[in-house]
Amino acid sequence: MMRELGQKLRTWQAGAKGKTCGFSALWSDIGKLYYAGHGWHPFPSTHIEFPPVSFPGGGDSVSAQLLESKDLQKLCELDESRIRRTLAQARDGKTHVCIMPDHEHIQWHHVREDFMCQKIFAKQPTVRGATIGEQGHRVWAIWTRNFYGPVGKPSSGNTLHILRLVIEDEALESEFSSKTGGAPSNGSLLDEQHQS
Repeated sequence: MMRELGQKLRTWQAGAKGKTCGFSALWSDIGKLYYAGHGWHPFPSTHIEFPPVSFPGGGDSVSAQLLESKDLQKLCELDESRIRRTLAQARDGKTHVCIMPDHEHIQWHHVREDFMCQKIFAKQPTVRGATIGEQGHRVWAIWTRNFYGPVGKPSSGNTLHILRLVIEDEALESEFSSKTGGAPSNGSLLDEQHQS
């Protein structure tokens, strides 16, 4: 099946006859060796892991706004627009590739989370992320949760995955562009990525 999939992906959505696809990507829970044997070259993970930390007072002094599903489309559209603009302004002579964290992509993760939570807890989550700051200077995170054992037990391996972390700083981006004639390579857009 993997061999046949690899052959199909070589020309899938490539356009003109005889043209090949630029790349395909797989994320594996079973490790790198199996897929490497079928032509996908393993790359090191760029995921960053943070252990949970409790703050005295429960973090009541932070004025973050919780994000629900209805809040995400506009943020995703803004994020996608900024990414496309950044990629279009790249002047380093390299080919840049991005799996766009658009609204449809983010929704896929949340539909999966909803299904799992409905099966495990007979309810679905409403909080999908958080944002803080004024427009143009916001920081926001969009997340999803994976459950592997009982809630509240540290050894369960339950995980909050940050799907997208954005630091929005228009002043920094403008200053960088005016000095270098190009867009920042990561600067105002940070990606945990992706996609877990």
